[in-house]
Amino acid sequence: MLPMPGKAKTVFSIENQQGRAVGAVAAWTAAGIPVSKIVLGVASYGHAFTLPPFSGPASGDPAGADVCGNYQQVGDTWNFWSLVDAGILLENGTATPGVPYRFDDCSKTDYVYNKTTGAMMSYDGPSAFAAKGEFIKNMGLRVFAIWKAAGDFNDIPLDTIREAAGSDDCDE
Repeated sequence: MLPMPGKAKTVFSIENQQGRAVGAVAAWTAAGIPVSKIVLGVASYGHAFTLPPFSGPASGDPAGADVCGNYQQVGDTWNFWSLVDAGILLENGTATPGVPYRFDDCSKTDYVYNKTTGAMMSYDGPSAFAAKGEFIKNMGLRVFAIWKAAGDFNDIPLDTIREAAGSDDCDE
C-alpha cells in the first residue's frame, strides 16, 4: 500500500517532491510489482495550521522539527466529518458560504481558512478524492485503502473516490 496521509502527500506534484504517488507507483512497478497489485492509501482527515497573527498555542501537535527535520507549526488534525460538524463545510462536502476555500490543482488538496481562529486547514474533500480515484483508474491500480473510514461524512469521500475509480457499488 502507498501511504498518502492528507495534505502531507500528493497524487501529482512537481519533480522531486517527497511522497508523491506518481513516483511511488513508478518505483514499485520498476521493482517488478504489477500495477494491478498496488493499492493507493488515502486519508479522511486533514491538518490545520495557525497562520499569523498568532495569538497563542493551538491544540494538537507542538511546533518543531518533524522526523524528516522539517519545521512544523503548531497544528491540529481534523476528520472530514468534524469539518462538517464545526460548520466549516456543508453537509454536501463543499465550503460553507463565507469560508475562504481553494483547491490546489498541483497537490490535489482542498484548503479552507477559519477567519475566527486563523487556522488554515488542508484536507481531502470531494475534489481531492475524485482526483485520486481518477489516478487509480488511469494507472490501473488495484483499488484504494482509507485511513480511517470513521472520518468520513455521509460516505462523501468514499463514494466520490469509488465512483471516480470505477469501483462497483458495494451496497448491492
